Amino acid sequence: MNALPVIVRELRSEARNPFTFSLRLVGVVILLALLAFFWLTTPFAPNAGDLLFTRLHEALFFSIWILVPLVTADCISRERRENTLGLLFLTPLRPLDIVLAKGLVHGLRALAFWLAVWPVLAVPLLLGGVSWVTALTAVIVNFSAVCWALAAGLLASALCKTRAQALGVSACLALLSFLAFGYLTGLGLFGTLPSIWGTHWMYKLVLGLWLDTQLALDWSYFTRLPAPGTRGFSSPALLRITGQVGLVSALALLLTLVVAGRIIRRVWQDKPPSAAWIWFQRVFCTPFIWRAFFERWIRRKLESNPIGWLEQRQWTGRTAIAAWLAVILTFYLAMLQDASPYRRFSTGIQSSMAGLLALSLAVAAAGSFRRERELGVMELLLVSPLGVRRIALGRLRGLWEQFLPATALLLAMWIYIAATFGNPADWPRIVFAATTLTTIPVVGLYFSLRERSLIGALAWTVLVGLLLPNSLPAVLPFLDFLDLGALRLAPWAPWEMGPGIWLLAAACQVAVALLYWRRLQTVLRQRDFPMDVR
Repeated sequence: MNALPVIVRELRSEARNPFTFSLRLVGVVILLALLAFFWLTTPFAPNAGDLLFTRLHEALFFSIWILVPLVTADCISRERRENTLGLLFLTPLRPLDIVLAKGLVHGLRALAFWLAVWPVLAVPLLLGGVSWVTALTAVIVNFSAVCWALAAGLLASALCKTRAQALGVSACLALLSFLAFGYLTGLGLFGTLPSIWGTHWMYKLVLGLWLDTQLALDWSYFTRLPAPGTRGFSSPALLRITGQVGLVSALALLLTLVVAGRIIRRVWQDKPPSAAWIWFQRVFCTPFIWRAFFERWIRRKLESNPIGWLEQRQWTGRTAIAAWLAVILTFYLAMLQDASPYRRFSTGIQSSMAGLLALSLAVAAAGSFRRERELGVMELLLVSPLGVRRIALGRLRGLWEQFLPATALLLAMWIYIAATFGNPADWPRIVFAATTLTTIPVVGLYFSLRERSLIGALAWTVLVGLLLPNSLPAVLPFLDFLDLGALRLAPWAPWEMGPGIWLLAAACQVAVALLYWRRLQTVLRQRDFPMDVR
């Protein structure tokens, strides 16, 4: 087998990668946190394991869709960047052998992540209420999700050369694969659903995703249907549907391996940019309106903040400013056409938009110093007269300025909506969103230096900058021996955090940001970060 030496080489490389072991730890910690939250919010009654198993499976299911494409996205593109792909072709290896070896190794990596969290999933089995059909359905659904997510990452890695492009394309392909996976499950469901549901593709997509995440179809949620004689499907129907989708998922992965091999055969040699790409950059990526003003603006940023200018030196970095501003502006113009649904869903919509903006800011911050470390510019910056504090503050200012227009528009519209509709619950959330968008770059910059891989830096940024400050005050109201007053949860909605908790979460974020700001300067001053990146 020609691919065996490549498989051995990849296995040794991943075994030396610390993130391979950290990935399993992150998965176990997430499920243990959900287990603790379930224990604090829901009493452990007999046969309560069914609900707990569904919640843990839901977290594992979405973790597979997020982590597996991002971890796999750079496996082939890195060989192209380091010019080692051509050396592999000097051997008897074929393109399909290379893709097969990469897919097998990263599939084993995803399988190890999946097996590491199964001891936590055994807790609901011990509680009772989980049938063997539910457990087997979860195994098949997670296997299908791994196949689709792995296919998205391999295809993106074959199409792209740079890490940023591969991560972006893998995220888009993973989203499309997620929708296709749900639609395929919905096609199987419509063989047993009553005819009242119709044949619209949206029904198939929603019901398919519901079955994949909840592992059963609870008819009580679908009020449009008269109550059938049963609350769900029979066991043979569930196994048949998920088994068929699992078979199609495995075939889709094999087809992706063949397509990725053909793409590698065509693009493994570096070629000059095509005429179409040169035309695209000249027409869409070169400023031609107010060009003198643009040049003066860039020159002023270079003179005042050269470290922040490095963040926006390319057109891709400057596009993020206009892209997020256009998204938020379009969103508000569309939603404010009808104020009645906006009044009803204002809080959830605003929080979702702020969360997406914070996640985009975390991605930019986690990958901020990576290019300087790859090219060796980081050592030159540290020996320059700028100083450690100015380097850190300059990059932090660059990130704030990059997302300032979108952040200001989001917070201004949120304040306007809260003042117009008179919703007092929005004001603490606004403070929390403002502190989140202000402090998350500090944590991201620290982990962009400390971590070798971009995925590891992003995972730790989200965990420390978002989840940790939000989870600590959320646990306090469940401690009955503390007199928390305004921090207690609303009695009519036990899952909603009170206004005092949002303010306490904001204070926790500020404290975490101050701690990591000092650690960031210490790391830069002592040069205590790995020079190589992955």
